[in-house]
Amino acid sequence: MKRRSLMLALVLAAPLLMGAGGQAPPPEVAVRIVGPAISGTLVLDPHQDTTVTPMARRAALVLRKGTLSASAVFDAAGTYQCGCDLALTALRFQNQPLTQFLSRDKVTQLLAELGVSVPTSRVSGIPGVPIISDVSNDACTGDRNPDGTFIQIDPGDTGQCQVPGATLGPNSDPIAGVLSVDVVVQFEVIKE
Repeated sequence: MKRRSLMLALVLAAPLLMGAGGQAPPPEVAVRIVGPAISGTLVLDPHQDTTVTPMARRAALVLRKGTLSASAVFDAAGTYQCGCDLALTALRFQNQPLTQFLSRDKVTQLLAELGVSVPTSRVSGIPGVPIISDVSNDACTGDRNPDGTFIQIDPGDTGQCQVPGATLGPNSDPIAGVLSVDVVVQFEVIKE
């Protein structure tokens, strides 16, 4: 952790330490994705509050590596105003750190249960960050009205979702319900 903090401090302070007038562009830290690849399934009620559904933001994650599995049930961090909308799955989850959704301690526990050691950068020794590197097979199991139609989510006056880069459009159909998605977890490490 100390090495990671030191590296982060150096990267952030680099422009301040440079002379020669003018501000240097911020340094880009090159990263790469490394294994082991861990498969899993995430089930989440992607709603912000319980006025839409009583299980809003409740989630379960099952990770599998070989014959081992580890699981957690948790309240997902983040904002899910747009409900279960498959057009948002990749934006919400792909290339996001697992710690964006559940605590660092829980992520560490799940990896330990799988016998997975977090890879580190070869030179700096900074540990990798477990990220969701791929999503597939997403599906919404929708909540239904008494007439059998799906309960639609009203995104509000702006029509904007609180997902970076997402805007509701004519092909977007947010519904009340539960999202199930297969994930692959790998590790992002500093490229050296």
